[in-house]
Amino acid sequence: MVKGFPQVKLPSQVCNKCFAGKQAISSYKTEVPVKVTRKLEVIHLDVCGQFEYKSLWGNNYFMSFIDECTRKLWIYLIAKKNDVFEVFKKFRMLVQKESDD
Repeated sequence: MVKGFPQVKLPSQVCNKCFAGKQAISSYKTEVPVKVTRKLEVIHLDVCGQFEYKSLWGNNYFMSFIDECTRKLWIYLIAKKNDVFEVFKKFRMLVQKESDD
């Protein structure tokens, strides 16, 4: 059908590992079982940036904290990556006050 395209010869045998590697994987679970039972038990943290343009207040990064149980999200804008630990300490104090109630 295509001029100049070489003929491809199929191998007479295929090894089991190659055959298994070509098979489609089964679908992933749509829901992940929740193992966390209390709020603030597990927190996911991410630092994003450095962005091409600074925010109006001169921030190049942001940090996000997500509570595994409640899916509550906290966002902190930060100017430098060096500020990550200070922001983490502020967040920790905030959630400690929240959990003391």
